[in-house]
Amino acid sequence: MIKAVKYPVGVIVGTALFYFMASTFSFPVFSRTEFAPQYAFLAFAACLLGPVPGFLIGFLGHMLRDFFEGYGIWWSWVICSGLVGFCSGFLADRTKLMDGILEKSEVIRFVAGNLVIHMMAWVLLAPILDILLYSRPASEVFKQGLTAASIDFSLASLCGGVLLYGMTKCVNYIRSFRGR
Repeated sequence: MIKAVKYPVGVIVGTALFYFMASTFSFPVFSRTEFAPQYAFLAFAACLLGPVPGFLIGFLGHMLRDFFEGYGIWWSWVICSGLVGFCSGFLADRTKLMDGILEKSEVIRFVAGNLVIHMMAWVLLAPILDILLYSRPASEVFKQGLTAASIDFSLASLCGGVLLYGMTKCVNYIRSFRGR
């Protein structure tokens, strides 16, 4: 029963937070590429909830952002956001995290995984899809992709890592408070 509620609620709340962070805390850097914290949250949420909720949060959150921004939905980037969430769901051992354990090897896997995920999504897949779907100039979309990958990797690794660390500390604190 708990899992039947946990994942849909997690996806709905996660999508809303992704959209809110992308819309509210974004600062333009380069040609529709922004500095925004939503990918740090996506990495954190996907690690806690898993690959499928991670995909849905990234996909739906990015789709809503594009829709409400008024310049149309860029499916190439929406798909990549979903894939980033899906792949991020494999970066941490949820059982250990929920037990309040975050080992050095988990942190290294989280950071290295984020590097690979963001490079593959934003430097390769999104630009290629932009060229194929929208006939965008290659020079522009690859610059956009490299800029996005650098920003999103940095924020996801640093801020997402801090969120995971803080969550494990909270789990340990709550357990000690309850006497377990």
